[in-house]
Amino acid sequence: MRTNYIALGLIFGVGIGISIGVTTDNMATWLSIGTGIGLALGAGLGTYEKSKKRNCEAGKANN
Repeated sequence: MRTNYIALGLIFGVGIGISIGVTTDNMATWLSIGTGIGLALGAGLGTYEKSKKRNCEAGKANN
């Protein structure tokens, strides 16, 4: 099963942004910040996992 890290980051970022936005009574700002941070972290995690998989496959080929 393939994991879509960008979608996961977006979901968690929106959740955290809404939580902070309700607490501070500034929903629009924190929803935007949470979305941006979630997308960035999701993309970064996806890239990290992809490179880790490539390094593992390259190590198997060298043996």
